[in-house]
Amino acid sequence: MSFLENMDGDMQNVILNTTEHAETITYTVQGGSPKSIEAVVDRGRYDEIENGPQGLQRNREIEIWISTDATAGIETPSTDDEVTIDGKNWNVEQVMDQDGYGAHLILSRRETIEKSEDDHRMGMS
Repeated sequence: MSFLENMDGDMQNVILNTTEHAETITYTVQGGSPKSIEAVVDRGRYDEIENGPQGLQRNREIEIWISTDATAGIETPSTDDEVTIDGKNWNVEQVMDQDGYGAHLILSRRETIEKSEDDHRMGMS
């Protein structure tokens, strides 16, 4: 087995293994159907709070690593795609790195923390 074949095997069998590092997410390419794939998810990237007309909102960013194998992952991830993790929808903000084995993506979403003065309800959207 070649070095590159070993790397591909490690990506599928170790890094993107849900009993090791990964979890199952739903990835939807623009104009396509949702597809369940495995990803390593880092939820600790970035949060920014801002107060706007809709009230207090949090802009969140997280990072994921996915396979670019056509069967096991997403062959060509794009900033037009969407990802669902734990029932929450995220936009692909940036494709950081991509090669023949995997891709590193930045995802973003906006969450309402507190409604504006006109709407006194509290909650997360």
